[in-house]
Amino acid sequence: MSNTEHNGAVTTVDLEVAAEAPIFVLASGQRCGSTLLQRLLNSNPHVMIWGEQGGYLERFLLEHQSLLSWAERHGELRAYFERDGYDHFLPNMLPDVQALQRAAGTYLAALFAAPARQVGRPFWGLKEVRYDAYVASLLLNCFPKARIVHITRNVWDCYRSLKRWETVEGRWSRDWTKMALDDWVRVNASFIESRDRLRNLLSVRYEAMIADPGGFLVQLAGFLDMDPAVFDGSVFERRVAETPDEPALPTLNLADVELDQTDLEWLGTEPVQKVARALGYAPPAWCGAAAR
Repeated sequence: MSNTEHNGAVTTVDLEVAAEAPIFVLASGQRCGSTLLQRLLNSNPHVMIWGEQGGYLERFLLEHQSLLSWAERHGELRAYFERDGYDHFLPNMLPDVQALQRAAGTYLAALFAAPARQVGRPFWGLKEVRYDAYVASLLLNCFPKARIVHITRNVWDCYRSLKRWETVEGRWSRDWTKMALDDWVRVNASFIESRDRLRNLLSVRYEAMIADPGGFLVQLAGFLDMDPAVFDGSVFERRVAETPDEPALPTLNLADVELDQTDLEWLGTEPVQKVARALGYAPPAWCGAAAR
């Protein structure tokens, strides 16, 4: 147990619970609001949500899944060793699946939980814009008490925000916009398909989050079993720059970002429209008939 003070009140934190219950913020691509959500979570002095990893953990978890499959395939060799000893044909003998799963969790905790605790923030986690529901399930295999927060946003607003990035030289490319659109479809489709099976999941819409920040904060805190008063809800009132030395980008009316015919064709494909419909997102009036 650890006692910390916040606004004059002493709060008790169960370090064991904190270590075993990470918070994973998984967004449906860029411009969905995951950085705002990360700021909100990190405003709690007990929480550290680390940033994106370029998709590294997906590769690690998928490779680790292959290791688990290999261990299951050759599990009888370990049984031979335990029964008969060393003098047996054991070229593919591995620890059992449970031990390997614990090892993966220990590795992830060493990467993220230990550094968070070193700065006095025992509740830890990360955010990423590339991971789908299957990766979420692999994270839950490592940490059964983990909480998954999946955040998404209207695809047309995401797309126009990405298109704005294209206008800043060297920052964002056309190909990346298409990749982000594909990620929006892939990640959202996976959570739609898995939402009834994936435990410890909170689904968040960016639009709902910013429309009622106070109500959302109460919902989020309840999901995390935390006190909403410990978070700084004023993060919703401020736009921040990528670095402290530069001004934040001005508020932009997304309808002012022009879409060309290729944009409308990409947005109008059946995979995009199917997922958007499933999420209850209708094309806005300014999007034009080509994307309907």
